[in-house]
Amino acid sequence: DWLRKEKNIISYFYKMMKCEDYTIFVSSKGDTFSGLNDGAKSAFSHLGFTNLANIKRGENFSAIISGGEIVYMSSSKSPLYYKDTVNGYKVTMKSESNLSSIVIGAKDFSLDGQGINIVVLDSKNNKVIDKVRFKTYYVMLSATR
Repeated sequence: DWLRKEKNIISYFYKMMKCEDYTIFVSSKGDTFSGLNDGAKSAFSHLGFTNLANIKRGENFSAIISGGEIVYMSSSKSPLYYKDTVNGYKVTMKSESNLSSIVIGAKDFSLDGQGINIVVLDSKNNKVIDKVRFKTYYVMLSATR
């Protein structure tokens, strides 16, 4: 899948916003701040991710994108907890300094790595098609799968 080949977080976010058949879950763990330069922050702001563009040291971040639209987004120094039904799936997400959790149904799909963790669900085929973590604490913003 073309999304799985993407290793740049900015390009990944741009592509996510064009995925009408996908539901994307985003959860942070630890430092999401140190590696984001002004260019990355500007790109996130342009895409509507103002919470991520303006994130401060020590803040947690989580978001849900469905059909190319941001349906949930939050950032806080306190741990973030989200529980609801999204497109027919029971979803529980946690974003904390020491935990990233993205539970869809009964399974946690988050890679639980420091930075930004993303899980992409193909809503038409009811299948997780990507799990990735971007090291946003490091200037290279590299991807791990």
